Amino acid sequence: MQQEEEQGVAATAVASQVPAEDEEEDLLDVKAEEFREFAKYVEDNLRTQVDRECTQSGQEAVDFLAELADAPDLVADKTDEDARGLGQLLAESSLHPTAAHHACKALFDAGYLRFLMTTNVDGLHRRSGFVRSENLAELHGNSFVEECGECGAVFDRDYVVRTAKRIYDHHTGRTCEKCGKQALRDIIVNFGNTVEHVPSMESQYDLAWVNSIKADLFLVLGSSLSVPTACDLPDYCVEKGGKVVIVNKQRTPKDGSAALLIHAPCDTVMSLLLGELNLRA
Repeated sequence: MQQEEEQGVAATAVASQVPAEDEEEDLLDVKAEEFREFAKYVEDNLRTQVDRECTQSGQEAVDFLAELADAPDLVADKTDEDARGLGQLLAESSLHPTAAHHACKALFDAGYLRFLMTTNVDGLHRRSGFVRSENLAELHGNSFVEECGECGAVFDRDYVVRTAKRIYDHHTGRTCEKCGKQALRDIIVNFGNTVEHVPSMESQYDLAWVNSIKADLFLVLGSSLSVPTACDLPDYCVEKGGKVVIVNKQRTPKDGSAALLIHAPCDTVMSLLLGELNLRA
């Protein structure tokens, strides 16, 4: 563990660098000793948080998507052109929850996981059974949800709701089915957006912050931990005496504060974890 912690401290300075080929091979090795320690952390801590950035396997990552768990990381934190490209990707793809998504739900059902937070906008955690604002915070929004700027009504859709072409414009042009006003808006948090542009983001971050402070164990799955303000959430857990476990293929700027690092695909690690805990997804 000491050697891993030392490597984690050094990783803060080289987090953006691509590992050498032999180094990358070593990073993707799930060591049995590390994994047993990971499973023990989960068993010993019944109030666990998860920062999830994990999507469907087998799709090719494009320039504004980071590849995580053998899949693109669907976030909308770049330009509006990126956001429109993301919407097209979601609309044209039949995305389904992966093994890691289902594993998170199995941990929740078994009482190990108390709250989940994500910066993905693909809605896959909701498809796997989580409920927004109850046990899930969608920090960057959801491509399939729109809300009314007048009465506050929220609508789940089976299509990507965003139609705006400007990054600060969130009006979809559709009429609210509750109040009858043409005031529906998407809830995607684009780069540079604030509460003024997406009012619901405040409540989502508040939920994430409160649960991060309460957590005994904060599990980070497939996150680069480089996008403010979500990247700071694990720090709140550590400040209150909790532990952070990071599962990610590459190093992150937060590796130095982690109690345990596992450099491997999320689907692999979470499937193994369920087996260790005698759970099924």
